[in-house]
Amino acid sequence: MSQWWFLAFAMFVTIPVALGFAFSNQIYAWYLYEFVEADLERDLGFHGGTVTVENSERPYEWYGILSVTRGGEFDRAGVRPGDFPTGYVHGVRSGFIANLHAARGSSVTITFASARITPAHQEKLKRVKITVPSKRPG
Repeated sequence: MSQWWFLAFAMFVTIPVALGFAFSNQIYAWYLYEFVEADLERDLGFHGGTVTVENSERPYEWYGILSVTRGGEFDRAGVRPGDFPTGYVHGVRSGFIANLHAARGSSVTITFASARITPAHQEKLKRVKITVPSKRPG
């Protein structure tokens, strides 16, 4: 009988906990995308998605700002459609959303580049200060 308890414990506790640790980054990214991103986009006045970055070699797809709401926080900070956040090592989208989420109720400085990168403008980055409102109740 005790072997069944051991087997049940392994199947329903140990294995799920181990998988949770193994995939914690992916689970956190999923949480950000499903439950946090839309609220931040609405509160800050932007919509993110895939932008085509044009450089001297060949264009490539990257996470960036697709649209900015006139008068919203991103608009006031000078972020424009086609800009993309830089400086995130392990996933631009998840790092960017996590950065904004962690700054709820305060401000954060984010570096953006334009999707139109030419050799003459590669170093043209803009640092903007975004004030992130506290989470709305409910």
